[in-house]
Amino acid sequence: MPKTARDGANPSGEPDFLDLIGIDHIEDEDGRPDEIAIAPRHLNPFDIVHGGLIYTLADPSMGGPLLPELADNELTATIEIKINYLTAVCDGAIRADTKIIQRGRRVAVIESDVYNGERLVVKALGSFAIFEVR
Repeated sequence: MPKTARDGANPSGEPDFLDLIGIDHIEDEDGRPDEIAIAPRHLNPFDIVHGGLIYTLADPSMGGPLLPELADNELTATIEIKINYLTAVCDGAIRADTKIIQRGRRVAVIESDVYNGERLVVKALGSFAIFEVR
């Protein structure tokens, strides 16, 4: 199974999850959604960016750096993510800066810092399963 950048559509040709929930994204060289420009549709009833949107940025951004490290017969999936929301975001853009903390044979631990401009707004730490596809 190829490990490639998302192309905005699932195998049926329909929009993928990130497109369905209305995320405007910029893909970096690893193909992961790296930045989201905040739009009115991303705000909760208090005019603050919905926490689920920030999580939705962090999750695939954390899996992205692991893809090039996997063998041809391996895939990865999120086991868990702990996320600390440090401050509210109301406008601008959010950007995920991600790094692999430790890559074991079957589990990788990955950290993502999410910024609004230069302001750190979220610290996330996740565990990702590494498994063989037969």
